[in-house]
Amino acid sequence: MVQNLKIVYVDDNLLWRENLSNAFKLPNIEFHTAGNARQAQEWISQQDLNMSLDVAILDMELEPGQPTGVEVGQTMVRYLQEQRIPTKPEFLIFTVHSRNPIYLQQAIELGAAAYLDKNEPAATIVHHVRALALRKRLSLYHRNLLDKIEEIVKTSATQTQAISEFCQDVIQPEIAMCLDTSFILLLKDRVKMYAFSSSNIASNIKACDTVQAFLFSRIGIEDPVSLSANTLRFFNPVIGPEDLEIFDNAYGITLAAEKDISLSLILLNIGKANHIDKLDKFARIVSDYFRGTILSVVLNIISKFAALEAERKAVLKATSRFCMHIGQEQSGLVQRAIEQNEVINSESSTIQKMLLLAERLQDTGEMLDAILETPVQTSDHLVSISTRKLLESAWNQIQAPASISLVFTDGDYTIQRDANIKHYLEIAFSC
Repeated sequence: MVQNLKIVYVDDNLLWRENLSNAFKLPNIEFHTAGNARQAQEWISQQDLNMSLDVAILDMELEPGQPTGVEVGQTMVRYLQEQRIPTKPEFLIFTVHSRNPIYLQQAIELGAAAYLDKNEPAATIVHHVRALALRKRLSLYHRNLLDKIEEIVKTSATQTQAISEFCQDVIQPEIAMCLDTSFILLLKDRVKMYAFSSSNIASNIKACDTVQAFLFSRIGIEDPVSLSANTLRFFNPVIGPEDLEIFDNAYGITLAAEKDISLSLILLNIGKANHIDKLDKFARIVSDYFRGTILSVVLNIISKFAALEAERKAVLKATSRFCMHIGQEQSGLVQRAIEQNEVINSESSTIQKMLLLAERLQDTGEMLDAILETPVQTSDHLVSISTRKLLESAWNQIQAPASISLVFTDGDYTIQRDANIKHYLEIAFSC
């Protein structure tokens, strides 16, 4: 479940605290204030450490003789480190001393994401905070995010599937929570377009494909791109105007384009939230904070999937060689036993089934080897197959006699001789 945004504002001026408190009386936002460094420290020390602080807004000069806003931020970071919380909040400096070079340098050293003058409208502060909260939640340093990526990658058959599931399970709900406005997140691979949107938005996939192509045709443009139904219709006359209407006066942000994958975010004018006055300004703020973060996430997923794919291929190669080796060994042993008259009846069903099993093992090894040489094709109908069920099915088909047993085990397995059972062969699989 996606958590509400948690914000703290540290300022010794009561009027400013009340002003921003009113501005942040919005759904799904928990806004807290502190009048000095001591109150800020007391507040953060009382918080549930599992509930992450998203953004800290800091005034630069607090009460005379008290720590500065930057020093308050540094104290927060030390406290979180002591509690072994790996992610720090995003820091936004909100001050009347925006032109002070010493304060600016201190803010940079803290790692503040924004340094804003108090002449800025409260709505602008809200927009910065929303975008910063989104960046923080999708940062690779955020708690549990890497674990979630690992989980998705391990259960995905293709790179695209991993990225699309991450978009659906993580990015989409976080965008909905943090930005609280209508949007469509577009993901395209070589063969398919995926669209993830806020709950009340429906879109035509072909129209989405047109928007994605239009955005990524504008090479070198990093600012949000203004969209209109007329421009998109001119770009692709095949798409009907009714399908493009949803994108009229929207803004598109290109997020990532890596290895046949393109990802973009469309902030829609239709259904725009009340807290947004000018969509272009809001889109620019979101783009500035969000693009680099999401690109890092996509690259992380791609690299993890590549590493896992290499590991899978190594296991597949080892299994292929094992099957071919065991099949050849078994076939050779049985043939030598027949040639040396160690077998009473070489035509017996047990001997023939052992030979058939040896042949099947070799065929399996060759099949696995062929799979390694076959490029992975993207498919909408990929299914997961249990290795155990596959082996059990094959075993039942060859109708092995009781003298040959198949054993499944977790982890290491040691064959122990049972005097009551006369096995010719015991095969163990670790699943």
